[in-house]
Amino acid sequence: MVSEAVASIREVCPDELNNYQDTITGLFGDAAIAQITASIEAEETTLEATPEAPSPEDEQTIDVVAEAQPEENTAAIVEQINQMVAELPWNQYRKFVNGQAIPGGIARKSKDQIQASFEQFLASRNNEELRGMIASLRNV
Repeated sequence: MVSEAVASIREVCPDELNNYQDTITGLFGDAAIAQITASIEAEETTLEATPEAPSPEDEQTIDVVAEAQPEENTAAIVEQINQMVAELPWNQYRKFVNGQAIPGGIARKSKDQIQASFEQFLASRNNEELRGMIASLRNV
């Protein structure tokens, strides 16, 4: 069983072979027995080894704090879309809006109704979808 496990680890994740070897070696001494768990979703075997005392190299670790990128304001993205569509001729605007799968569609609606439907549609979209619209508008 151990040789099959070693072969599998070499095939799937060779970087974990040393951890597995340490875990098996630990079973023969006074060290606490490590738990090996399987992750069904990831289909990977993870090894939980007992914590070791930090080495001098570990003590010299430098903490790095990454600045989180602020989430773009949805209203600002919607405003950018509105500015871009305002520059389109009516036929291109209508074609773009028609391609957005607006509930109820835009057939047989007046210009004001189409614009109102599009505004409501924009308000119901998340930032990722809105950014996708901006990308498609740039290709118009």
